[in-house]
Order: sequence, then structure tokens, then C-alpha cells
Amino acid sequence: MSQPFIFKGDSDRDVELWIDAIEIYFIDNDIAEDNRIPFAFDHLSGHISACLMSLTGCLSGFRQAKWVWDWTKLKMALILMNEQIRAPTAEVGSELIARLLTFGRHAWPFVQAFLDEDEPSSAVNEHDLLMECLSSNFPEPIAYLRALSTVSDSQTSRTWDDGANFQPSRKVIRDLLLEFM
Repeated sequence: MSQPFIFKGDSDRDVELWIDAIEIYFIDNDIAEDNRIPFAFDHLSGHISACLMSLTGCLSGFRQAKWVWDWTKLKMALILMNEQIRAPTAEVGSELIARLLTFGRHAWPFVQAFLDEDEPSSAVNEHDLLMECLSSNFPEPIAYLRALSTVSDSQTSRTWDDGANFQPSRKVIRDLLLEFM
């Protein structure tokens, strides 16, 4: 069987077609798990590989441990990154507004705790905020809180051409961390 095509991110469906072609190649040629990631990376354009390396750095930083790719993680990352790039600007804006409203609703107990304090000058510290999040069924884990505070969706990449400067969206980071923590 011939080798799968190189994924360049030229169209919306490229990533799905590429994943399907790679998976068929893995099965037809009995490619071992240990060899799948190197093979897959060999079939990505330089820009796509650089985008993934940028994402790897972000994920390693949030986990405070090296992020190691496997085929399941790589497929999910490419699909999420492609969705980020292909999302209309209005969709990104409405997603950001929805997230802010959700976060705002969960932030209210901390604002109220601050207002209820005997000495308003002593704000609720970060540790107390984190403990409250963990104890009150806050909808996202610690890694997402870190990502939320450091990643700005207004600066996320809108093209694969960003390469090594690719800026993943909060959704890409959050979904990967939640799935593989």
C-alpha cells in the first residue's frame, strides 16, 4: 500500500481524511504502537509539526510534566486545533462570552466572601480561592484554572501557518488536559 499523504491543513476535512488514511495504513501494515507517533509526525508538514510542538510546550507547562504524545492524543489535538482554526470569529466570540458568564457565576461566592469580611482590606487569597473551587464542585480542574488565567482567546492562532508561534485556544488546552490527566 502506498504511503498516506502529508497533512498540510489546506481544507476543513483534511485532518479527518489524513487521520483515516494514517489509521488504515497502521492496520494494513501492522505498525506497532511505539512506531505510530514517529510515523505520523513524518506525515505532517513542517508548519503542522511546529504547531504541535508549540502545543506540547503549553501542555507540558500546565501539567508540570513532559507531555508525551500517543496516537489517541495526537488525533484529538489535531481535530481540536483544526476546529480552532476553522471556527468563525463570531463563534469564538460567543464561546468566550459563554465562558465568562459561566466563570462569573462561579466567581460570585468569592466576591461575596470578600464583601462579607470584617476587614475589607484583606482579600481572599489564591489558596482560599483554589480550595473553594475544589470543595464547591467547580466545573473545571486545577489545570483549567491555570490555563484560563494565562491563555487569552483573543490571541489564539487562526492559521496553521503560525507554526512554532501557534497559540492554542483555551478549549484545545482544556479538552486535552481533561481527557488525558
